[in-house]
Amino acid sequence: MSFICRTFARRISRGLSARQLQLLDGFSFLNEVSLAKVFSQNKIIELEIGFGNGDNLLNMALRSPDVLFIGAEPYLNGVVSLIDKICSAKVSNILIWPDNVDLLLPHIPDNSFTNIYILFPDPWPKNRHKKRRLINTHRVELFKKKLQQRGMLKFSSDVNDYVSWVDSIFFEQGWHKYITSEEEFLPGYKATKYHRKAVKNSIDAVQFRSFFYISR
Repeated sequence: MSFICRTFARRISRGLSARQLQLLDGFSFLNEVSLAKVFSQNKIIELEIGFGNGDNLLNMALRSPDVLFIGAEPYLNGVVSLIDKICSAKVSNILIWPDNVDLLLPHIPDNSFTNIYILFPDPWPKNRHKKRRLINTHRVELFKKKLQQRGMLKFSSDVNDYVSWVDSIFFEQGWHKYITSEEEFLPGYKATKYHRKAVKNSIDAVQFRSFFYISR
């Protein structure tokens, strides 16, 4: 990944140790300058938005070494957790965008991604906070542009209200929804932090797992 330019505007995080800060300082992050070269050199590229501690992203990268995975995550604790895993596993097919995905998407060429993953995002359950939800009309329009023809956006949540919210937005824009088994949804899927939390709280998160594909 020598073509990736190193840049990082550190956000303050009181919980990071000296070792974690060292990992951040030594890692080469994806940035606006390197994006064009990344997309010109790779045919199969997938995006996970909000990868948490990176367990699922790492697992996908290990299972599919010929696929380039981009992970977008604004929280440094999650970013450094994934960096640690990447270094330990010696994985070379993961790039990290350590910031809000809204800053990434405008730089992505259209028809780029084969899959986009949004797994157990913050549901922002209170009515006054719903405008903060990751899934909204504007972003879904962007997702549609950035996905290849018949590319998939794979979404999961353990919150019924959020699933209904997502359904309405996708259906309005002509996407088709399929509810699948866990293995069909993500072969070799490794439960995310928030999926494990849902299971611990006796929530049947699997029933809400679904994926959408573009009808174009």
